[in-house]
Amino acid sequence: VVTVDKTGGGTVVSTIYMSKAMQDMMAQMAGAMGGKQEAPAKNPLLGDLEQYKSKTASMGEGVTFVSAKEVKKADGSTGAEITYSFKDINKLKVSSNPDTPSGGGMGPGGGEAKKNESPVTFTFVKGATPKLTIQLPKQDAPAAAKPAEKAPAEEAPPPEQLAQMKQMFDGFRVRLVVKVDGDITKSNASFVDKDAKTGKKQAVTLIDMDLGKMMKDDATFKKMTAMGKIEDMATAREKMKDIPGFKFETAEKIDIEFK
Repeated sequence: VVTVDKTGGGTVVSTIYMSKAMQDMMAQMAGAMGGKQEAPAKNPLLGDLEQYKSKTASMGEGVTFVSAKEVKKADGSTGAEITYSFKDINKLKVSSNPDTPSGGGMGPGGGEAKKNESPVTFTFVKGATPKLTIQLPKQDAPAAAKPAEKAPAEEAPPPEQLAQMKQMFDGFRVRLVVKVDGDITKSNASFVDKDAKTGKKQAVTLIDMDLGKMMKDDATFKKMTAMGKIEDMATAREKMKDIPGFKFETAEKIDIEFK
């Protein structure tokens, strides 16, 4: 969640959760490697804070690490809430790939921008009605067309593999939201969200991808598995925009005016 105030400063809050199933799987893996089959006493997402502090270098000039704290859900999920601050959103760069528990330090591996990946960038103009422009990553130009070849018919994965995939992605959800400290008066965003308490339009959703929920529907799941490999969120945004229940901002440039 990126939040910007009327001066152009603000915060980036990245929250990562590990489900109870993933925690149990880690404990089993530890047991298989000779350790005790029990949940780790320490939150693995908070084992190495340097992984979060070092990320500021790729987020733009003036971005600083603020804090990292443990968060929990009623369903047993455990996570980490990482907060950064910035003074000028014009200099902020945010990866559109999600932060995910990765190997080793369990850090934000998915959120590390690839060398050829374009980040989400911002342009901010101060005033009585500040204007924020969000530039989403552009997709790579399509490769030169090759002579058409008959694609081999894809076989549906066996039932046991489908069940395993559904279990793996159960609870997997990715969200990228931009909030303003005020009330949105004008925007071309596809998804403008109201604050539940104030009723004000304060946020736009750029990505909301609840894979766990959508995979429970067999027809949707088969459609998703037929898409092939998806390398980044820009490609996912294009391929998955027509799937019901997913929110993907299709415009590459979003304008927001607020007061």
